[in-house]
Amino acid sequence: ARTLELQNILDILPALTVYMEELNARSGRLERERDQYADLSLRDALTGIGNRRALETVLASDMPGTPLGLLMLDLDLFKSYNDIFGHQQGDIALKAVAGAMKNAMLRSSDMAFRYGGEEFTALLLNADRAAALTVARRVMDSVRSLGLPHPSSPTGIITVSIGVACRMPGEKLSIQELLTLADQALYRSKKSGRNTITMSSRRKKTERNTFRAGRGIVTLPISLDSLEKDREEYTQTAT
Repeated sequence: ARTLELQNILDILPALTVYMEELNARSGRLERERDQYADLSLRDALTGIGNRRALETVLASDMPGTPLGLLMLDLDLFKSYNDIFGHQQGDIALKAVAGAMKNAMLRSSDMAFRYGGEEFTALLLNADRAAALTVARRVMDSVRSLGLPHPSSPTGIITVSIGVACRMPGEKLSIQELLTLADQALYRSKKSGRNTITMSSRRKKTERNTFRAGRGIVTLPISLDSLEKDREEYTQTAT
């Protein structure tokens, strides 16, 4: 009887092995599908870049005191663009701008998000003021180079306004506070005539930090050579 019991166990082992292999394969597929779903849940359905939820995930893991650059940008006169061309064409423009923004990032650790509507944000880890301004100018130039016609724009094409805020080493500002500062700088860019970059400054209000595309830099605390040097150093620190 004992021999028969052992033989029966041996007979079912091949089938049991196949079953376990199928179960492992099914479990692997479920894990991959779960990871894919999690990835999709953090991506904006229209543009493919990070969405508001992805940004909030980063907010939760932020470490105040570490250097960080933050850009807030908004498409200029986008409501009138939608009124002229329709929302479908507007969606195409948003996708193009998101792609241009992503391509303008200097390092793999730089993150782009759709903040909502026609507003986007970028997080630049370990970026100081010069590096953040360099990326902002690259984003602005990249969007302008798309050459998307916009009859209501003074430039004749779609442009963006950008607000920049930075957290220096040791500063305890949260990303949420940086978002507020960058949003205020973005508002000043809009008030300055759009198609403009404004650096947030918590220093004296008399100091100007506004830059306009196509007209060079209005007031810059550092030289263009310094910007280029910082860009190279910033790029080389990629992880």
